[in-house]
Amino acid sequence: MRTVLFYILIIFCLSTIPYSYSDIKDDIDFDLLQAELLTNTPTGAGIAVTQVEANEDQTLTAFLYAPVITGTSTNTEFINKNFIDESNQSTGISGHAITVARNLYGNQTSIAPGINQISNYLAGDWLAFGFLEPRGREPLIESNRIQNHSWISTSTDDSSDINKLQRLDYAINRDGFLAVVGLNNGTGNVIPNILAASYNAISVGRSDGNHSGGTTLLDTSGRTKPEIVVPATATSFAAPVVSAAAALLMEVSDNNLSLSQIAGNATKPETLRAILLAGATKDEFSNWGRSRQRPLDETYGAGELNIYNSYKILKSGEISSSTESAPIFINNVGWDFGQIENSSNRRYFIEIPQGKRWQKFSIILTWNRTIQKSGFGTRWTSATSTLSDLSLRLFNADNLQRQDLLDDSDSLLDNYEHIYRVNSLTPGQYVIEVVSSFFSQSETDYSIAWHSESYDSIETYAEWQKVKFDANRMESDQLTGADPDRDGIINLTEYALNLNPDIADSENLPKLIQTMEDMNGLATIFSYNRISTAKDLTYTIMTSPDLAFWNQPDSESIEVIVVPSEITSLSETVNIRLKDSLPDMKQLFLRLEISLQ
Repeated sequence: MRTVLFYILIIFCLSTIPYSYSDIKDDIDFDLLQAELLTNTPTGAGIAVTQVEANEDQTLTAFLYAPVITGTSTNTEFINKNFIDESNQSTGISGHAITVARNLYGNQTSIAPGINQISNYLAGDWLAFGFLEPRGREPLIESNRIQNHSWISTSTDDSSDINKLQRLDYAINRDGFLAVVGLNNGTGNVIPNILAASYNAISVGRSDGNHSGGTTLLDTSGRTKPEIVVPATATSFAAPVVSAAAALLMEVSDNNLSLSQIAGNATKPETLRAILLAGATKDEFSNWGRSRQRPLDETYGAGELNIYNSYKILKSGEISSSTESAPIFINNVGWDFGQIENSSNRRYFIEIPQGKRWQKFSIILTWNRTIQKSGFGTRWTSATSTLSDLSLRLFNADNLQRQDLLDDSDSLLDNYEHIYRVNSLTPGQYVIEVVSSFFSQSETDYSIAWHSESYDSIETYAEWQKVKFDANRMESDQLTGADPDRDGIINLTEYALNLNPDIADSENLPKLIQTMEDMNGLATIFSYNRISTAKDLTYTIMTSPDLAFWNQPDSESIEVIVVPSEITSLSETVNIRLKDSLPDMKQLFLRLEISLQ
């Protein structure tokens, strides 16, 4: 049995308050993923995890750090789970560990209930002989795929803390596992050195912002934390949701080897960090922001975890960088794991077709810092840290040649870069460029992931022409007054009403509808479809009692109801209800006037 150890550093659970479980699954769009995939929804099956916990008994008269005492549990959340007490010191059950476990692999609570192999550590043991510092040697081998750390520690020995951070980053590079670490709770607290200041782990905060966000104080101060947030009541319970999301992505990758060009690229820690951060959403935060040298928000990081977006990024498959002579055009979601030499670049080409737009375009670039240890074999006498200097750029392009720089990210401290474009990218060519400076290592592994919403959008008649008529079409067929399908509807009207200029579709012209509405009798509704994204059109309703005199009705006499199409973002239906018009006159004529600006 391993000897019980006492440490001069202080280790805390991140929360011991009762946990009220909100509908996190819906907030992070797991419900949307489940509705789409049904029985094919990943569960994290086959992914072994390590759960490291602080001792919940601060008196140290007991050792409470595991969700179970023995290898099995009668808790329904943990039936058919296999637990290994790696520290071999547990004397009871930790309520904190149970709640973390529920979110990480619980049968009812977690998004990854298929995880069934769990290694449990006491944080103090894990920091020392149990894993990180085994008597002057390098960290022990981590065979599990994910480590979850819902605890923090404080110490007055900066050099000791730096050594621990370097050892963790070294182990991540060597073994390829993903480490997920929680920040402290409370906005008044500083970012804890252990383990949130790690480069190669992913740090997690809360969506309500009530955590120790900001910048690191150790091992290069000024780096932004957290990387991502989750809508949980404590950081302890947010971190395992990210771990569970990573387990889902790992399972999908394991079962779809073709997603990676080289086996294992999708599950490298750099790639998982990039995919999780690129899929994160910002709509929840009105004050989210970034700058050129501060890629992530100091409170919300890249945004709120969204497993649906990250799943879509992963499933799009790996796509390599390319060159102008042999370009490969990327889709609106995707990822890549690549290598880059110093003083060089890698490019990813975009071509958005006419009639399309990309909005909320998020690009994340990540890479690991390298730790070189000194010492023969597995001995660890000292270590040096090296971080390459990579940057991220977005250009518009013409004939694949870079033109104007639209945005860039060039942190001098962090090992990630981020570009986020809220406004739409319009049809045309663009280039994403990864740049490695002269000061980088000779070759650096990196991962890049991107996500945007692609939607149909035609804003001008000129763009409509390009979408509806190919380049060989006679110019006379494309004029606003032309009627190539001979259905009596000119092109301008076809454009305005979102019709097809090559198919006779006069049945889709505006119409009058009479519908039983209330005790006053029939309500009269004038209904028409229109192109919803056009910016060069004006629609005007006119009424007349005799076809001789036409007037535009005022807002008091009509009610306008716009109904978006459920099929395409290009179309919407406008229903105009006439208020008290027919009872006052024997007849009423209506017309729709369309003007091209």
